[in-house]
Amino acid sequence: AYVSDESGRNEIYLVPYPNVTGRRRQVSVDGGEDPRWTRDGRELVFGFRDRIMAVSIDPVTGEPGQPTVLFADSTLVGSYDVTPDGERFLMLRRPSWAVPRQVVVVTNWFEELKQKVAP
Repeated sequence: AYVSDESGRNEIYLVPYPNVTGRRRQVSVDGGEDPRWTRDGRELVFGFRDRIMAVSIDPVTGEPGQPTVLFADSTLVGSYDVTPDGERFLMLRRPSWAVPRQVVVVTNWFEELKQKVAP
């Protein structure tokens, strides 16, 4: 399983291993990132925006099923991981009271500093 943006957005694809030149299958239909396999290889979990999705994979043919939303949470932050049994997730969440921080970029700050402290 891997991520590619060749379609114009990040999507999840599958290729057989070790024959990586075999038939490629698209798993996600509306974008995807950070694919994670469950231990038995029958389910692929991936994230996209504020959703965690799951897709069952046929172990014989490798054909993916229809992606389903496991849960959606706007407080999810960054990456995640799934336990081997596919039943629990480890992830970071932004506290509900936290306000997203703002980053301010100042260019030519040294010149501005010289003007402010010039005699």
